[in-house]
Amino acid sequence: MEERPSIGTRVRNAVTALLLVLLSTASCSGGPTTAAPDASPQHPATRDRFDIRCFANDGFGAKYGSLVEAWRASEKAPFTNCTAELKRGESQVQLTEDDRKATSIIEWGDTTDVYGFILETCAEWNPESAGLDLDKAGYRRLQAALLVCPDSPYIDGMRAALSRQTEPSGWDLVTPTPTATVTAPPLPTTKTVTYVIEADGPIGLITYTNYIERQIGQEQTTNEVNGPVKKTYTFPASAFFEGTSFSLGVIAQGSGSTTSITCRILLEGHELTKQTSSGPYAAVSCNYTG
Repeated sequence: MEERPSIGTRVRNAVTALLLVLLSTASCSGGPTTAAPDASPQHPATRDRFDIRCFANDGFGAKYGSLVEAWRASEKAPFTNCTAELKRGESQVQLTEDDRKATSIIEWGDTTDVYGFILETCAEWNPESAGLDLDKAGYRRLQAALLVCPDSPYIDGMRAALSRQTEPSGWDLVTPTPTATVTAPPLPTTKTVTYVIEADGPIGLITYTNYIERQIGQEQTTNEVNGPVKKTYTFPASAFFEGTSFSLGVIAQGSGSTTSITCRILLEGHELTKQTSSGPYAAVSCNYTG
């Protein structure tokens, strides 16, 4: 009688066969694809705080969340110009040493504005312009871009453009030693939403509704009170970033002796919306969607 392999042997054989199938499938899935380079590991956190809007020769414009996205799009149609601005909710950027060197080369405006200007150069630099003579501003822009986006698909053309032109005397474009680093305070992790109800008489009903990070919250007060009434909620700051949906709402109703009632919604102290209603038992509603 033929001896059957043990259970352990059969399991090992099955696993080996499965691995061979997976390896075979991977090898037959096609050759490597060509894609734009990933962002340099020392820069993504700073870059990702900027939105980049670029336009091509056909006038088509689009917004990109990173330089890598912009570079991939430019493979189809080179950009004629780009602009960069801080994303919604961002107010500061933490620059690396190379970033600070780059901004000091240009020496223009606020540090954040300068950094955004350099990102524009990184996104829109056109290889067709490599043979043109550079003026002082163009020379500085390319010098700065070499530091900020060394992973750019246009980097070889940028270097070639700089190497073909001797730095004119008097331009003083030697990269200066960066000034002492000033550590910016950390960005806030939370934000406050305040609802305000004002009335010239008693308020009989208030309903607060929040739709934050795909979660609905509601709170209601039915006790008659005199205004003004303030209600504050604290939410993650990420709930209010660009591309994130949120909704804030409040409904209030006055009593029979109330002739005017007003609602307001504030985010970090900044008024988002305001509504007023008048008459006995007047109801007022404030809503804001982002």
